[in-house]
Amino acid sequence: MTLLKRDTQLIAFCRPMSGVQEQTDEDGNYTGEREVQYDIPIFVDAIVSEPTGRIVNEMFGEDERYDRVVIMKNSDADGAVQPQTVFFINNLPRPGVFNQKFDHIVRRIAKSHNFTAIALERVAVT
Repeated sequence: MTLLKRDTQLIAFCRPMSGVQEQTDEDGNYTGEREVQYDIPIFVDAIVSEPTGRIVNEMFGEDERYDRVVIMKNSDADGAVQPQTVFFINNLPRPGVFNQKFDHIVRRIAKSHNFTAIALERVAVT
């Protein structure tokens, strides 16, 4: 299966950086909370399913936590998409800027010979 150019749309994703930033309060004391730092956005063309409000029982089994499915070529997804990767689908980020507000997180990844399917859940990041 090859991805047709007419079915794709531009999306972006960010991989997590290796370190985690410790949060501090206004006095400079550590609060014990940690925040994951994300790398700069990577822009790719991918097939994105329409948002659903029903249970998806297709490629990933029956689960109601998946809102969208993204299908990417293996050359774009290999090694780049991890379970901690975040996606920008509804609002694309600015290129070259770290730690922007994302709108989808990865729930599951299914790899095939020619493409990778990624189940995404919509989240509200403040």
